[in-house]
Amino acid sequence: MDCTEAQKTVLLSIADSNKMEEARLHVRTCTKCSGADNSTSLAGVIQEVSRRADRSFKGRLALAMLGIVQIVLALPWLFGSSPLWNSSAGTDSSHLSRDGAIGIMFGLAAISVARSPRLAVFALPITLIMLLLQAITGIFDDSQGHVHGNFESVHIISAVISIGIAILARPKRLKQQIPNHLKAL
Repeated sequence: MDCTEAQKTVLLSIADSNKMEEARLHVRTCTKCSGADNSTSLAGVIQEVSRRADRSFKGRLALAMLGIVQIVLALPWLFGSSPLWNSSAGTDSSHLSRDGAIGIMFGLAAISVARSPRLAVFALPITLIMLLLQAITGIFDDSQGHVHGNFESVHIISAVISIGIAILARPKRLKQQIPNHLKAL
């Protein structure tokens, strides 16, 4: 692997794990990549890798907590009941079961992204589709009288999880400018 390819690979958000490891090894051991004559290039690469990897611990913890809350709420829904809402008060068990399955997926996505923020890029489209699905089915079930409106307010947690994942999917801003020779990479 040559220096240019190694530096480009290290800067990728998504790459084959074997190729990424080979690129990291090259950047660490190559005299041209890590030598004194190219220290600005190495510093730029290290800064970019750090920028992509470092995420707010508090934000990730909040996302994980939301995921846990979502799973705790959604587990009973899978079986057509709700400990916090009286399911006989207008919410059909089929609606609860569907919301339970979607809620479990939201919770697992939140915990996975909190644990490994690089997964946010993959989880974002899925959570947005699930959010849209919840909205459409909620409106339909409301028109059919299968759900009461107060129950639907619990889906705010899903929306907040989607927003948190979107924040983690967005690349962080640089504190310093990338040197011109790295912009071409």
